[in-house]
Amino acid sequence: MARPRAETQAIIVQVKLSLHPGEDDDLLSFFEQVPARWRVAAVKRALRSGGMAVRLDDLPSDDEVEDALDGLIG
Repeated sequence: MARPRAETQAIIVQVKLSLHPGEDDDLLSFFEQVPARWRVAAVKRALRSGGMAVRLDDLPSDDEVEDALDGLIG
């Protein structure tokens, strides 16, 4: 049975990841466990369950980071 037609136009967001064994083993394991046809749903669920907690406007500015590093280095 086909999925019913959506009432709104989809916005396509393409993401390409380069994952490295030894560094990204957790992510590689995640993707290995998810069948290819379910990856979109799995990534959406992962993002909604906490992967989007970082907001760019909450991050320190470049000047703040530079000042902090200057304070550490002296």
